[in-house]
Parts: sequence; C-alpha cells; structure tokens
Amino acid sequence: MKIEIVNRPFGLQVGLALPKSLNAPTKLGSQVFFLDDRGNAGLALGQGDQSLNSDQLRTIGGQICQAARMGNYKDITIFIEYFKSQEDVSKTVQAIIEGLILGDYQFPDYKTKKDDKPLSIDNVGLIVNNDSKIEETRRRIEEVKIYCQAAFLARDLVNMPASDMSPRDVKNKAQEISQKGKFELEIFDKSALVSMKTGGILGVSSGSKNEPYLLHMVYRGGNKKRIAIVGKGVTFDSGGLSLKPAEAMIDMKSDMAGAADVLSVFSVLNDLKIDCEVHGIIPCVENMISADAVKVGDILKMYDGQTVEVLNTDAEGRLILADALAYAETLDVDQIVDLATLTGACLVALGERVAGLMTDDLELRNDLERAFADQGEAIWPLPLFAAYAEMMKSEIADMANVQSGKFAGAIMGGLFLQRFIKKTPWAHLDIAGPSFNRKSLDSFLPAGATGFGVRGLLQWLTNVSSESRVAKQRQND
Repeated sequence: MKIEIVNRPFGLQVGLALPKSLNAPTKLGSQVFFLDDRGNAGLALGQGDQSLNSDQLRTIGGQICQAARMGNYKDITIFIEYFKSQEDVSKTVQAIIEGLILGDYQFPDYKTKKDDKPLSIDNVGLIVNNDSKIEETRRRIEEVKIYCQAAFLARDLVNMPASDMSPRDVKNKAQEISQKGKFELEIFDKSALVSMKTGGILGVSSGSKNEPYLLHMVYRGGNKKRIAIVGKGVTFDSGGLSLKPAEAMIDMKSDMAGAADVLSVFSVLNDLKIDCEVHGIIPCVENMISADAVKVGDILKMYDGQTVEVLNTDAEGRLILADALAYAETLDVDQIVDLATLTGACLVALGERVAGLMTDDLELRNDLERAFADQGEAIWPLPLFAAYAEMMKSEIADMANVQSGKFAGAIMGGLFLQRFIKKTPWAHLDIAGPSFNRKSLDSFLPAGATGFGVRGLLQWLTNVSSESRVAKQRQND
C-alpha cells in the first residue's frame, strides 16, 4: 500500500462534498456512497456528535478500508480536515492510517480459490491543508508503515498452523531476521540447554518430538541503554498430561504470540534506527503428550538453581519464561519486559482487548502505559500482591507452578515469574486476551492473530531512543 500526501484527489474520495440531494450520515460508523455532479465517487462517514479521539479515528480508518473493498476501490483519497478530531493533524493522520493499514491485513496463504482472496488497497492519497504540520505528518506516516509492517509479521507467524511453525521454524525465522538485520544471534539447542540446566524449557518440551531452543538476538544501537524483551514461544500447547479440553485447544497455535512479537520488533529495529541496545530472548518449545512428557508431581531444577514442583503441566509458559528471565538477568541489562499468552485468568479479568501489566517499577509502568496508549493497545496494571505468593508453596520444592486456590490466576502467574528476577527492573505483560480473536472485534482487528504488543513495544523503544539522544546531546553541550 502506497501512502502519500497529495494535492489532487483520486479514486474513492473520503470527505468529498455531498450533493445537496443527500443527507450527511450522523451516527458514528454509518456510511454513504455517492457520485457527485462530476462523477467522482465519494464516501461520507457518520462521526457522531462529539469530536473523535484516536481510538475512534483508528476504527474509522479500518471502516474506510472495508468500504473501499466493498466498493472494489483500490485507490482512495482522504480529506483529513473532514474529520472532527480531538487530535492535531499529524496524530489524526497517524490514527486513521493505522486503522486503514491494519484493516487491510490478509492471511490467504492456505486458500486455493482466487475469489476467497479479498481486494487489497494499492494507493492512498491524503489531502492535508495544514502546511505547518506537513513534515511531522510525513514522519508519522513512515513510522506507522514500519510499525504496521512489524505487526503484520507477528500476525503471519501466529496465524501459521503449528505444523508449519514448530520451534525449529521459529529458530529459522530468527536466523532470517538476524541475517537480514546483521544482528547477533546465539542459538541454544537441546544439548546446550542440558548443559545450562534449563529445567523449565527441557521439562515442558520433553513430550514433543520437536526439540526446544533458547534464542538470543542482539541489536546494538549507539547508546548505552540496554533492554531485554522476552517472548513466550510455545508453538503448540496441548496442555501436556494435564490435557486441555478440545475446545480450549483450538487456538493454541497462538501460544507463541510473545515470541512472534519479539521477532517482529527485531525485524524493523534498523528501519527505526533505535538508539539503544536491545536483547530479544525467546524460549521455544512444544507442549505435547508422550511417554517422555513431564508428569504431574515432577520436580524441575531451573536455570537459576531454584526447584519447582509441577502440579499442572498446562501451566507451562511460566516454566520456560522462568529460565529465560533468569538468563536475561545474567546480561546485566537495565530493564526487562516479557510478553506472554500466560493465563486464561487474565482474559477472564480484562477481556479480549486488554493485556495485564504487572511490575513493581513505577517508572517502567508509566513508560509502557504511555507508549501502548499512543498506539491504541490497551494495557491495565494488576498488583503483584506479595501475600498471594504463599499459595504457591510446595512441601518438597522451592515452589509449585500453580496456586493452591482457584483465584487471582493472572497475578499468580506474575508472582511466579517475579521469583526469577533478582535485581533488574522488570515488567510482565499477559497478552492472553488481545493477541488472538476467534472473530473480528473491530474494523482493524481481524479474526485470528492481532499482533498485539508489537506497536506498543516499538513505541516504547522509540521513546527510550529519543530520550537517550536528548541525554547524549545534553552531555555534548
């Protein structure tokens, strides 16, 4: 999709003046197609009674994409000043373009009939009358395109069936991205993981014929700030011997959404010229059933030496993340953020559009909330209430992998992970809710993988990078 600021409209024109014979739609989300006296195709959109915020503009962007497809228009012009926006011109453009691009996503790889593949938009022209914001608007357009490109990669990776996205396939993708970006990549295979004594990764993967990996990618920006992002990579989760019901297993190819986010972030770091050092860490396994599978009651010795009694093999994500987080701590980074489809409890608590954020570091929490809000990705803080950790006591190991009661499951997952963080500021994002939808939840959120977390992470890294450049400039002055 080509997007640029233009002087002359073309194709379907969003915001073209309505003929006097037609009434403008008023209800938010309503649409009217029309031809003006010169034969130009126009689209009028209902905008409600109030000025529009970024979330509403993003939805409208997706609706424009849907309308263009319905009318078989591959080319669109959008008059930006047509919209009653709360935001300035550049942020208005950002939100509309985000919705438009994200709404244009298609994953038709396994469809054999041409008619099943929807029309894709080729050209988008923006009419922007505020000359003082032109350069800022152009910058935002390019940034949005990069962010959405990364989100599309995450969607593609998660939407792939598990038979085509095994731990080895994830490893291969990491190699491809690292070679293209000239990143460092360290691959720990099963023999290396045995030497490292990563009991969580080895235990969870023991029931699968597909061997596990721990992947460590490094992007070295120019600044001294060092960040680690850790993504859970369970390429399929049967639940192990604590077997999931058939209905709950349908979406379990999506249990590697955290890993997909990390890979997708790395795919565009060079394009964004991020000015800090970023470490991407992915523990990658398949949680399956066999005679060799980890059993309920087994004790696993983790990478940092702590022992865990496995009381439920379906609480596996925290086991592989524990090893990955303990490994991340050895890198002496300044901050660690992990993303994981960790608990169904977080989906119950916050629904399908909101991720849970758990951290004791107020500065990191504020920075993540600001970045994710700017991208329209909702995160909500949950408390790491220390008293609840008592419910994960084990009589024969340092801890159990699940709580004794049935409540506060999302928080219990966060508290378990916190046991493997000793010194580094850390945040846990439980993305179980918003990472995958069985049906479309918005005009820019199709059924299937959403790529949730990619744009928020990139905005956070962009903000960190900008702050680092400002600090460096002050030192030079």
